[in-house]
Amino acid sequence: MTQHTPTPRQNANQAPAAPGPRARAGATIAAEVSFHGVHHAYGRTPSLRGIDLEIAPGEVICLLGPSGCGK
Repeated sequence: MTQHTPTPRQNANQAPAAPGPRARAGATIAAEVSFHGVHHAYGRTPSLRGIDLEIAPGEVICLLGPSGCGK
């Protein structure tokens, strides 16, 4: 049986949370993420070998895998 943890909902009469100190009205984020030849290991057990990844500005990605797999 799957158990779900209830998520508190915002009260309709409550004002939304104030933006953080670095928030700017109308601000957009234009960033690029790029990895080339990444290797990683847990002790002597390799988990990544020569991984290349490029994420362009505005691109959305998702990493999928079982719980505990090191995403």
